[in-house]
This record gives sequence, C-alpha cells and structure tokens, in this order.
Amino acid sequence: MIKGDILLITKGGAPAMLINLIAVPSHSLKQALSAILSILCSTGKGILYLTKDLQEMITIEKFVDILKDQDDNSVTQRFCLAGLQKLTF
Repeated sequence: MIKGDILLITKGGAPAMLINLIAVPSHSLKQALSAILSILCSTGKGILYLTKDLQEMITIEKFVDILKDQDDNSVTQRFCLAGLQKLTF
C-alpha cells in the first residue's frame, strides 16, 4: 500500500476517507478496513499517516467503536486489537 501509495501516504494525504468508511454499516467493509488500518499501523509511515493532524484519537476511537460491535474472538476484533496495540508503540 505504501509502495504503490494509493492512499497518498507519502504525499501528505489524510486518512479521513478510511476513517469515514468505518461508519458504513457493512460488517465485511469494517473487517476489511480493520485489516487495512492494522497493516498501516505496522509501519512508521502508516502510523504518521493515521496520526496526522491529531487523527490518532479519531483512529483509536474508531477502532474502539468497531470493537464494541464485534463478537468475541471475531477476525475483525483481532484486527482492531492488533491495530491498537501497534499504535501504542
């Protein structure tokens, strides 16, 4: 994702598009977005992208919002927990 830079991570893009998509009530979309956000949290550039302009709290809030709606041990829940854990580093 960063190499192809479709989200404009290295060009100063903002994560608003990804964050706003989380509000869509589709379980499949939330699972996919959780995976993407978790992957982004795995790199320094991804973390900077997600925390740009104080977006970190918004990203964390969205992860928590998704977590509240998930069944225990769901794939989406694990992606959210992984993303939150990576953001703490």
